[in-house]
Amino acid sequence: MTPRSEPLALEDRMPAELLKRVNGWSSRVGLAPLRQRLCVQKNVKQFDDTLAEVLIADHLDRQGCALRWEVPTPTGRQCDFEVTRDGVHFYVHVKRIRPHTDQPRQLKISSRLRVLEQIRRPYVVRIWWDENLSDGQMQKYVTEASHFIEGSRLGEESVIHDTNQRRLGTVHIVAPDPGPNVSLVIGMPNGPIDRVGYIRKLLIKAHRQFMPRETNVILLASSERDGFDDFEQALLGSHVERWDAHPPSGQRIAHGRAMDGFWSARRRRDARCAGWFEFDPHAVQQEFKLLHRSETKMTPAVAHLLESLFDEPDAASRRTAG
Repeated sequence: MTPRSEPLALEDRMPAELLKRVNGWSSRVGLAPLRQRLCVQKNVKQFDDTLAEVLIADHLDRQGCALRWEVPTPTGRQCDFEVTRDGVHFYVHVKRIRPHTDQPRQLKISSRLRVLEQIRRPYVVRIWWDENLSDGQMQKYVTEASHFIEGSRLGEESVIHDTNQRRLGTVHIVAPDPGPNVSLVIGMPNGPIDRVGYIRKLLIKAHRQFMPRETNVILLASSERDGFDDFEQALLGSHVERWDAHPPSGQRIAHGRAMDGFWSARRRRDARCAGWFEFDPHAVQQEFKLLHRSETKMTPAVAHLLESLFDEPDAASRRTAG
C-alpha cells in the first residue's frame, strides 16, 4: 500500500475537513513524511503528539508558507519545521502539554469548598483534595485550607493531613487576582501535579533543538483551556510578593516574578518568543497567544511575519521584558 492511500489508524480523532487536507499532503515533499508519521501512530498519546505538529503545519500551510519538517541542526538534533514565506524564514518547535489523564472524569465538588471563595484575599488559589474523603475529613481539609489562605503569602503551598497523617489535599496560592476575594482553581482528581515545572521542562527540551543563529519559535499545545496561566508562569516565573518594590496605587503589596522562569535573569537570550495554543483538532482556526521578549531584537521582516501568522489582535499587550 502506498503512502498516498494508507489510512490513518486513529483518523476518527480528526474532523473530516482537516483529514481531507492532510491526506492531500501525500504527494508534497515537505509534508508527506509528517503525514506518514501520523499514519503509523496507533497509540493515542503518540498520535496526539504528532497531531499537534500537524495542526501547526496545517495552519502555516494555509497561510501560504513553505514548510520543511524535521530539519537537522549542526548539533545533531532536529527542528520540527523550517518555515519560509516571502523570502523570510524561521524555525518552529512544537510540544504538546499532555493532559493529566487520558479520559476526562466527572469531579464531584463539595459545597463546603464554597467557604474558601468567601475569604477576602485577592489571590488565585489552586486546591486539590482526595476524592474519597469522608464528610468529616472534607470539613477538616476546608478548615485547614481556610486558615492557611488567611495567613499565607503569594507562592506558598501546604499539604494538609488528618490526625493519622493521611494526606487530605493541598492548597497553593498561585497568583494575584483583581477581585477582593479568593478565586479557586480546582486541581485534578488523580493528585497534585507540578504543571508549571512540567511545562518548563518542555520549554527547555525545545530550546535544545534550536537552530543556532536563527529565529526559533516554541509553540506549546494544551488540551486545557485555562492552561495559559501555567504556561506564562513557566516562561516568566512564579508569582511572588515584592517587599523591595512600591505597590501600585490603592494596593498594600507589590507583586513580581520569582527567578524560576524559563526566561528569568535574561537566560536563553536566543529564545525570543514562545506561544501557547489550545489543542483542538476541531477548531476552524488555531488561535495563538504569543509572548515576545522586549529586550531581544529580531529583524523587522521576521517580526512582521510572526505577527501576521500567530499574533492576536491585542498582541501588543503580550510583550514582556522576560
